[in-house]
Amino acid sequence: MPTPEFPVAVLQSSLKLTQEPPKGLKANVGRAYTDMDRAMFEGCDKPGPFKKLLFGLCFFNAVIQERRKYGAVGWNIPYQWMTSDLVFAQRNLQLMLNEQPHTPFEALNVIISDVIYGGRVTDKQDVRLTRAILGLYLNDSAVDDDTYSYCPQIRQHYDYGVPPEVRPSPNP
Repeated sequence: MPTPEFPVAVLQSSLKLTQEPPKGLKANVGRAYTDMDRAMFEGCDKPGPFKKLLFGLCFFNAVIQERRKYGAVGWNIPYQWMTSDLVFAQRNLQLMLNEQPHTPFEALNVIISDVIYGGRVTDKQDVRLTRAILGLYLNDSAVDDDTYSYCPQIRQHYDYGVPPEVRPSPNP
């Protein structure tokens, strides 16, 4: 709205910026790695499993974000997850891997799907779906099998799996 305290001419000649969320799985996963702190990425005592599970976590975040655009087919109730949910899940993943002798997949799935992301989910069917989706990305096969695919049904056309080595873009 026009206001006498701020001249319209200044507004019209100024540069306008907006920050929109990424569109698509690739853009969403890419942004997760771009926003990631390098010290956190390199700070785990078990770098191999951590980087594979971290990619799965970022892919999970991208999938649940993208499901929102399908309305009631994607989620029964629209949810507004935030970047802080992903960051908190990443920190918990790192903490659990550093402090446990073996990867606690069941505990990770419960903490991330039910507590971190599930704190916003109110529909019981959406809770089940969140658990099921995360279970595809955080499991023994995703860490141990180099040919593990998140979606083996369409593997001949697309390879949705953990890349051989995941590197974030350099952050200062």
